[in-house]
Amino acid sequence: MQKEFMSPRSRILSAIYGGRVDRVPVGCITSVVTHEQMDKIGVSFPEAHVDPEAMAKLAAASYEILGWDTIKVPFSVWNLSAALGAPMDWGNRNKWPDGLRPIYHGPDHINVPSDLLDQESTKAVIEAIKILRKKYPHVAIVGTVMGTITQSFNLIGVEKVMKMIATEPDQVKKICHILKEPVIDYANAQIEAGIDVLDFADHATGGLVSAKTYKDLVMPVHKEILSRVKCPVVLHICGNTYDRLEHIIEAGFPCFNIDMAVDPFKAKLQVKDKLSLWGGVPNINSVLQGTPEMVKQEAKKSLAAGYEILGNECSVPLQAKDINLIAFLEAAQEFAVPLTDEEKLAQFGRGLARMDYKSGQKNFENLLRNVSNFDSKGEVE
Repeated sequence: MQKEFMSPRSRILSAIYGGRVDRVPVGCITSVVTHEQMDKIGVSFPEAHVDPEAMAKLAAASYEILGWDTIKVPFSVWNLSAALGAPMDWGNRNKWPDGLRPIYHGPDHINVPSDLLDQESTKAVIEAIKILRKKYPHVAIVGTVMGTITQSFNLIGVEKVMKMIATEPDQVKKICHILKEPVIDYANAQIEAGIDVLDFADHATGGLVSAKTYKDLVMPVHKEILSRVKCPVVLHICGNTYDRLEHIIEAGFPCFNIDMAVDPFKAKLQVKDKLSLWGGVPNINSVLQGTPEMVKQEAKKSLAAGYEILGNECSVPLQAKDINLIAFLEAAQEFAVPLTDEEKLAQFGRGLARMDYKSGQKNFENLLRNVSNFDSKGEVE
């Protein structure tokens, strides 16, 4: 096991930008709440969706029980939509929240309340963040805002918005233009309350939005939101996103929470060091139905591919066992952080210093021979 010297907060923030870490960080950008955690903490859904004290207690389980480097709020994709007027079923212990019905027909009908941040569902998140920031100054606090495509689906309806994308794209642009303002206000309120990282989730997956639509319609909105939100922003999109990875890089996101629908090695080969990847373990086959060893196997595969942060691909099933989530941390602790080129060179130098003169001279001559065979791209011919 590697010696750890960084705080969870520093570890996450460094890894988001591809920086050095003492071990691979483990974090949640969606939800890792389980029934087991509810029972241990004594807090459950739906209370934890709208009560700040309950939300903070349950969110902290990811650090207190699982040992992860993040504490993330809220758990639902509906908090902002509810504040924008969506009638809600906040679910129960076994059921996630859901909107009861769409309330708008198009951009001309959208109403953003003047007291948006004082609505029960948004205020609860902001107050929970303040509680967590005070209690856990050393842990990475992750906030959440759902993007304009998700908000349009929640408020206008998936089917209607999908038809508009195909037949009236300018109307969708207008909708996104209106909805980006409450998205930005809600995000900045969370930053002011104390988050370190913002989970920016948008349902721009390949099954709903083409790569071209993402580039032409969604990406400009994402760019503007990024320019006005002043903290590290991690994008989350479910499903297969391989065909839009270059657009995600172009949008300016430093890190992407990627679904396991994309092969880890293929994903990292595509983005290289231009985008940090967060995730690496499938929810159903490993987290829900698997064993700790199966989780570790998947985790180490993604770490070997070069993922900067280990985590779940999307919200884990509530029935998942905490022992499988604890295995994420164990996998990260067992995985050796790759050495930088500078560290490799320093290690080589220390090795030479320990050798006797003749063997050292021979190794040094071999090194010079290799260097002389490097082409202009830094590759051995």
